[in-house]
Amino acid sequence: AGLKDADRLTYYAAHFTTVEVNSTYYTYLAPSVAEGWLRKVEPNDEFRFLVKVHGDFTHAREFTPDSENKMRALLSVLARNERLGGVLVQFPYSFGFNEVNTAFVDSLAEIFGEFKLFFEVRHNSWHKPEARAFWNETGYPLCSIDQPTLGSALHFKAEHSGGMAYLRLHGRNESEWRKSIARFGENAPTSYDEQNQRYSYLYSPSEIAEFIQQLHSVAEGLKQVVVILNNHPKGQAVANAFEFMYMLGLMTSLIPDTTVAAYPRLAKINDSLRKEGVENDSRLRLFL
Repeated sequence: AGLKDADRLTYYAAHFTTVEVNSTYYTYLAPSVAEGWLRKVEPNDEFRFLVKVHGDFTHAREFTPDSENKMRALLSVLARNERLGGVLVQFPYSFGFNEVNTAFVDSLAEIFGEFKLFFEVRHNSWHKPEARAFWNETGYPLCSIDQPTLGSALHFKAEHSGGMAYLRLHGRNESEWRKSIARFGENAPTSYDEQNQRYSYLYSPSEIAEFIQQLHSVAEGLKQVVVILNNHPKGQAVANAFEFMYMLGLMTSLIPDTTVAAYPRLAKINDSLRKEGVENDSRLRLFL
């Protein structure tokens, strides 16, 4: 409350160490936009951006050398400044395992080969032994995704490759997910809010503990673990991110009062942190 739009990223970076950029899926942003991001996160040395490639590369699968150059120009600004945590290549549910599609994955890995890529696939054909062999042989990092397992959707499994793991947690709002699929099948127009209702989900503490347990089972030897929450319509991702961090012992400051007011169960975390002597981080004083 009361923050100017220009201050939001700086405030966010005072609490978290990464953000996944979704706008790059819809539009080609100028390198100057990334330069602005860099200035806003300067106080947090650990902060990294995870950037989703444009839909031209993953959904339309129609792109030009100019498209490649525009995408690369933005990524290069972040990479040069050591702020690029990785590049997300997110394929649609319809992108199943076959020779044509594995060749296409190879082609994108070549185009963006100078960057750290993470691939997200959603169809359960990618759990076939032959598909597993493809990921193992290439060493391409594969995202672990959590979503309602409807139809042939991939079920959650903690994946890791090349010393890295990337969890994308979309929520388990099965009823809204079914409605979304039905609307898509009917080819009916939907609003932005309607499209995103399927992500409206607050993970329970026990569900978060499950994810952490699976992470621990594969964590040995990993150089990087990324956890992104996509359950965003009511800001649930923020509440769940704080719970994740608390369970992992990563909290260095109190949860903002506005977030605790929206999600009262977080008050216990702040009470516990106060007993441990945790105060608001100095990076936050600008806003408090």
